[in-house]
Amino acid sequence: MIASVRLNEGQMAIRLEKVIEPGSLRAIGSLRRGVEPQKLPIGCRSIEDILEQCSGSAFTLGRFRASNAFVWVMKECPYHFVRPDYTGYRRLAHLRFPLIPADHDVDHVLARAIAKKLELRYVLVSIVPSSINRSHGWVEKIGRSLVAEPRAVCFSDERIFHKVLRRMSIVRQTRKELLRGYDPAYSLQLGLTLKQSGLWNLSMGFDQEPSSMFLAMLNPYTRATDAEQFAVPEDPASAALPLS
Repeated sequence: MIASVRLNEGQMAIRLEKVIEPGSLRAIGSLRRGVEPQKLPIGCRSIEDILEQCSGSAFTLGRFRASNAFVWVMKECPYHFVRPDYTGYRRLAHLRFPLIPADHDVDHVLARAIAKKLELRYVLVSIVPSSINRSHGWVEKIGRSLVAEPRAVCFSDERIFHKVLRRMSIVRQTRKELLRGYDPAYSLQLGLTLKQSGLWNLSMGFDQEPSSMFLAMLNPYTRATDAEQFAVPEDPASAALPLS
């Protein structure tokens, strides 16, 4: 915030202007707003389910099987989903997020162990600092969920919200609360400041554009896509893509 002073016929006028420094968290937060945290799906049983419940558009990725990964686009923001046990998720992530800092991890927003218990076929991928990922790892390895019944689409609970905002697991919640596990029935009522939007955008990779190779691989999803691509082996060239 800066103040500009203007003298006008013996009177002083003060005008306050908010200046956002380029490259700051506030600047990154103003790049794209994306989907509100409480409305952002972090896991789903099928592409059809996420389109039905959350609208938007879906795309498959070149010769990569639809059973392994897809991209969901909402509000012009691409969200990358992968099968929980897909071993090539890091390779794909380096196409979606060309610049991954050395001290950051490609993270399944919803723990794979929980996703499997809830019979979710896809989970959202993000980029978080390695220290934050480790801080939440002990909770996620337990794989506990307050609801065992399968759900078509899952959303963030409080702990996952804090993880995407790059907060340590025990900063906002007690150990007892964390040990209760993932709560798919939790109704997130927390909004984002502009600075927090910057942290959120960093985790979703909205501070950088997807690689040209990644964009060229996008194919609009149709109802016939699953049947077609599940039966098509991945292109060996695609499977051999380098990590960077």
